[in-house]
Amino acid sequence: MQKLAQAFKHLQIQSHMMRPMFNGLKIYFLAFSLSVAASCAMSKDIVVQRAIYEDIRGEMQLEQIKQADFVPTHEVILKGFSRSTFWIRLEVDVPNSQRTLSIQLRPNVLDEASIFYKDAEQQHLDVMLEINSRHQQKETLIRLAPGKQYIYLRLNSQGAILLGIKVLGLDAAAEKAFHDVLKFGSVLAIYGVLFVILLLVLTEHPSQLVLLFLVHLFVCFSFYILFFDLNYDLISQEWAQNKSLARLSTIVTFLSFTVLLQAVFGQVKKPHFQRMARFAAAIAICLVMLFLSGEQFLALKISSIFATLTTMALIGMLTWVLVQFLQNDEFKLKIRILFGLIAFSFFGIVIMAMLQILGILTPTPFLLESPNFRAIFMPLTLIGLIWQHELNHKKRVEKTNTEKMIQEIQEKELQLRLGTQSQFTAMLMHELKTPLYIIQIAASSLGRNVADNHPDIKRLNNIDRALDDINFILDRCVQADQLDQNDLPIQKTNVSLKSLLAEVNHLNEKNRIAYSGISDAQIFSDYQYARIVIINLVTNALKYSPPESSVLIHVEDSGLMSRNSLKFRISNQVGSAGQPDPQKIYTKYYREEAAKTGAGAGLGLWLANSIATKLGAKLECISEGEWVHFEFLLEQA
Repeated sequence: MQKLAQAFKHLQIQSHMMRPMFNGLKIYFLAFSLSVAASCAMSKDIVVQRAIYEDIRGEMQLEQIKQADFVPTHEVILKGFSRSTFWIRLEVDVPNSQRTLSIQLRPNVLDEASIFYKDAEQQHLDVMLEINSRHQQKETLIRLAPGKQYIYLRLNSQGAILLGIKVLGLDAAAEKAFHDVLKFGSVLAIYGVLFVILLLVLTEHPSQLVLLFLVHLFVCFSFYILFFDLNYDLISQEWAQNKSLARLSTIVTFLSFTVLLQAVFGQVKKPHFQRMARFAAAIAICLVMLFLSGEQFLALKISSIFATLTTMALIGMLTWVLVQFLQNDEFKLKIRILFGLIAFSFFGIVIMAMLQILGILTPTPFLLESPNFRAIFMPLTLIGLIWQHELNHKKRVEKTNTEKMIQEIQEKELQLRLGTQSQFTAMLMHELKTPLYIIQIAASSLGRNVADNHPDIKRLNNIDRALDDINFILDRCVQADQLDQNDLPIQKTNVSLKSLLAEVNHLNEKNRIAYSGISDAQIFSDYQYARIVIINLVTNALKYSPPESSVLIHVEDSGLMSRNSLKFRISNQVGSAGQPDPQKIYTKYYREEAAKTGAGAGLGLWLANSIATKLGAKLECISEGEWVHFEFLLEQA
């Protein structure tokens, strides 16, 4: 009970330590909600209609494009990995109060981008602006005349064509900038909370695993900074504006995740998943080398496929973690609801993004933000997996400890019960043996005064045999109790075969016993144990064989053991009880129905077999026609 109380106290301490982490999850959920709200904030867009045209060869000029058949498209354009040149036609309604407009492309990693529009002062002239730098693609200011105007964009990209285009007035652009700052602060808060959760959950884990988590979080955050919402005033260096660096960060994010995945599966002892993670890490390393060798298009395409498959696998993994967590009664309902809401939010984000990528749903600005959330979603899922594994491990340890304590209590109770039983048996045997001894002496005394031909001599002989039976049963009960208590220690010495066989001469009906085979040899065994085996087997043979029939004891050499041994064989004819059942004869207290009319307790063969086993021998019962043989081996000295 004291150990159970200590285990319960330990569980309370663990729950108290987990409380700060759940408070952190509340902050996480709040920051996550602010980030989603800021991402989905719809600033006033003055675009009336968007249309797209694919120039497969990339040779068409603006005048030819104006005559082309454009296809209406959505605010977010998704064309996958394509080498074509795409023309976007934007029909805008320019208000008279805001002629200066902000054109924003996201993500701003296009290799080539040009804007064509009519000059605000001279409507007959087409103005062309190249916006190849990331800063220009993030925001370019132009002036247009009031009313309906057309803006043409010419785009090329080595990466995937996933693009959101907005045309905003200056006020709307300022509002969007505020939302971007709010989102950036929320993402910082999310990574901060992830860091705190990481330290709380992984305090008892190897430092290598903690380091890999930190590296992955740093890589994910760098990916966010480089690929999305890069603040030009914060990092204006040329290296930070490099498009190849931004694209490489997507592959490095996948690489760091697969290395972390391998470490996590190694920690939670998942060998099959660990091999899969190693394979994914090898693919990611090959992708990095392929990217650096100049094959950016192929590397990004393969990376996109693997990242999608990994995300789908993580959805299944998170589902398992969530189900396990929600079934855990150790945590309060509000904690499980909070965790469920966070997981449900991730489910919604990832599934919605997947449906938009597959073309089942219309692409929305939300799709542009999905890689951000995926970068946060991956490490959180792994933390949840480790956490759930630790909870299951603690449950198994507590269950094992509880079962061990219960087993120890049961063993102590059993030992106490057996000790009490042994004391009672010893007391009972003593109390029975004393009056039996007195009766036996009285019967012997009477027999000496009675002539052999007197009618009472038969009755006295019957009394003497009955007393011998009772004494024999009592001796067996004592031996059985000693065997249960393990009070018969083995002490092997050199034993004379002749003296061992002579023990059966003290039995009644000894004239029915016949010897054959070896009679003069030395065996290496425990004398008392071997004596009990032989006496019980011979007594059993005398009892269950026909009256006046012979019981044969045969001893011969046998070389079946590592040293020479002697094989003992006790044989008797089948009596009225019939053939013994080989499946039950060694069962304690078992007696054949036909044998229950005679005296006995069903302990003889059980004792013989149990003691033979202690001696390292195997007692075998062999039936041959009308004969039954019991065989066992004893080591020869």
